[in-house]
Amino acid sequence: MASTRKEIPIAIRDLVIQDWKGGQKGGLSQRQIGTKYKLARTTIQTIIKNFRANGSVQNKVRSGRKPILAHREVRHVLNKVNVTPSLSAPKLSTEIKEMFDKQVSPRTIQRTLNKGNLKSHRAVRKPLIVPRNATKRVKFARDHISKPQTYWDSILWTDESKFNVFGSDGRRRVWRYPKEALNPKNLNPTVKHGGGSVMVWGCMASSGAGKMEFVDGIMDQYKYQGILDRNIQESVRKLGLGRGFTFQQDNDPKHSATSTMEYFKKKKFRS
Repeated sequence: MASTRKEIPIAIRDLVIQDWKGGQKGGLSQRQIGTKYKLARTTIQTIIKNFRANGSVQNKVRSGRKPILAHREVRHVLNKVNVTPSLSAPKLSTEIKEMFDKQVSPRTIQRTLNKGNLKSHRAVRKPLIVPRNATKRVKFARDHISKPQTYWDSILWTDESKFNVFGSDGRRRVWRYPKEALNPKNLNPTVKHGGGSVMVWGCMASSGAGKMEFVDGIMDQYKYQGILDRNIQESVRKLGLGRGFTFQQDNDPKHSATSTMEYFKKKKFRS
């Protein structure tokens, strides 16, 4: 087996140059220096040659191993992840093989993404919002941003939701930059009634939580009105809203049905 080349310590190289330069008495010959430090004459020649060329006995900055992925391939990986953050490292590795005929490991892909300031995180679960509803929500926020606190204190917020008791939490991971957890492409969208087993209606105000009722079976407009009959007035008294409160609900079909609108008029609910 070939012997490993041994690097001469910088301190020894420095002493070699000092002896070669000498002082008022003159320097030593290369043979004398080699004998003094038990080094081959060719090694002494190399040290002196490098010192003449660079003015120093320090090592040059080494470039290191050539990157496995070329700049074009790195750019491709980063672009793919920016468009689809949920792509896995093994899948990207396969794609590099197919597109560039280059075999790279998933670990190499991970290191490449990490160098690009992309880290793997669990996707944040957030309700799915279609563009149309997102536009409506922004408009609502802009229309109400200047409302005084007294306005918000008079609102009774109501809604129903179905809760997932035994199902999977649907975890997935995405590659993202720091502070981009809530970028829509990095989220794990959830739907309001996706796979749950318990439906609950409830209400609240700025002063606290009102009544809550579990819903058996499918809730239609008539069952919805019955829930309001059993819970609204007691919740209003509990929360101290007074007779001039505003009833807030979403545009679910059973909420906006004709019979429900007539119910609101009869009860004099302001919405």
